[in-house]
Amino acid sequence: MQHAILAVLLAVALAPATAAQSSSKAVVGVEAAGPSEPVAAGSTFTGKITLAVRPGYHINAQKPTEDYLIGTLATVTPPAGVSVVRTAYPKAQLATFSFAEEPLAVYDGTVSIDVTMKVAATASGALTVPAKVRFQACNDQQCLPPSTVDVGFDVTVAASEKKAQALTLVGLPPEARVAIDGRAAGRANAQGRFVARDLDVGRRRVRVETDGFEPWEQTVDLGADRPETLTVSLTASASPTEAPVEPTASEPGVPAATTAPPPTPSPEPVEAEGSSAPFYALGVVALLGLGALGYYAMSRKRAR
Repeated sequence: MQHAILAVLLAVALAPATAAQSSSKAVVGVEAAGPSEPVAAGSTFTGKITLAVRPGYHINAQKPTEDYLIGTLATVTPPAGVSVVRTAYPKAQLATFSFAEEPLAVYDGTVSIDVTMKVAATASGALTVPAKVRFQACNDQQCLPPSTVDVGFDVTVAASEKKAQALTLVGLPPEARVAIDGRAAGRANAQGRFVARDLDVGRRRVRVETDGFEPWEQTVDLGADRPETLTVSLTASASPTEAPVEPTASEPGVPAATTAPPPTPSPEPVEAEGSSAPFYALGVVALLGLGALGYYAMSRKRAR
């Protein structure tokens, strides 16, 4: 609720201020400057944004202490070949004003914002890096409408020399094959080391191949300021599982498999056709029977 009341009071205070000053940039001068000397391709440089605040005014710090205040912010839009590394704001100071109960974080006087950038190894020539600065100016009684000002950093990039850098590979198997940007570059020595000299600066694609290992590939950005060293870590290729092969008679030196013939069953005894043995046996039995009957009859007769 307190913040809402303060915002209303500020809005009321803006009415007379607008008549005197149309916006914050009317009391704040903004300039941007790049490096005065050419920078080497692949290196970093610092651009500086300077805000000159008119005496009697201040601008809010990058991180205001109250959420209804608009902080100072520099936004850089780098072109191709340039990247932002960091943006450094000055240390804020705490000051007390009649429209706020608590001290506020502000900048006054001359304010410098440093932007560190890096140019690509392949960049060259004159470049302009555009940026915007947003800020809000206030005095002890009122705050002006915020302003956004367009600025730019001019930088000249010195063209890098061709074939100015070395690339070292370590951890290779001896005699491993090395290719750079798709072209054969040589083989590793007996200590597993390979050195490529006089390479063009910029992005290079490195590939290592050797028998028994999966190919290894990596990209590296070669800068003009220092050589590069890569540690190669190869992975052993998977061995295919082979099914056992049965030896055949056609393979030289391998005897053909021999199979024993199945046993021949013993023939069942076969009775000769027309044999008289059964009839002879019956006759013998009959004669013995008749003899026994005759002996029995004679014994009975004698007994009488």
